[in-house]
Amino acid sequence: MCQAVDITNLANQFPQFMGAPWIDGKNAYQHISPPNARSCGFQPAQKATMTASSRHEGGVHALLADGSTRFVSENIDRIVWRAIGTRASGEIVGEF
Repeated sequence: MCQAVDITNLANQFPQFMGAPWIDGKNAYQHISPPNARSCGFQPAQKATMTASSRHEGGVHALLADGSTRFVSENIDRIVWRAIGTRASGEIVGEF
């Protein structure tokens, strides 16, 4: 069962390894779930659906392909979040 939907384990709502892929120089995350959402398999050795995560409250800092950085809210619309995570898919993304 995916740990992201395991609401019976309320003691582990802030995983120990949140943000760890970036600290370790890895880039294992996907744009399936919004930033700071619970990952399915968030241990460093697991690469299931790792969300973009940070210990920053309310969102994550993102480096975009044009070299700019932005703080992205964890409440960003999922369609917009997925669109900014694709390459050459033709989505037109407004401000976020």
